[in-house]
Amino acid sequence: MMKFGEERTGKRGVVSVGKPAGYDLPADPQRSKELTRGAKFTVTVRNTTKKALEASAFTFAATTNGAASVSITDAAKGIGDKLPADVLPGAERTFGFVVALPANPAEVTIKVAYQGVNPLYWTGTA
Repeated sequence: MMKFGEERTGKRGVVSVGKPAGYDLPADPQRSKELTRGAKFTVTVRNTTKKALEASAFTFAATTNGAASVSITDAAKGIGDKLPADVLPGAERTFGFVVALPANPAEVTIKVAYQGVNPLYWTGTA
């Protein structure tokens, strides 16, 4: 378990989940009224191998206070729950992972999984 802002080096590269930053949530009548603020986490995957890392082999998920988080997507702003493209050797890809949070500080955990490898977790208060 890592803290937000820490990097984790593995056999295929380096992954980091940045510290949370405030994010203005878009209007959404389907979202619970209790979720009044957003937190943006910058996720970076750097490939240190000689083969491309397929974007589709990664999954990203979050929990808030132990329950599944509501994530926000906005492709125009680079916000989503997927890498935007494969990560070529020596390159890195970054995107914003945004979750909707209650008004009070909450314990957030971000899970990053790559096909066939044990998942990595970052956690902290946002």
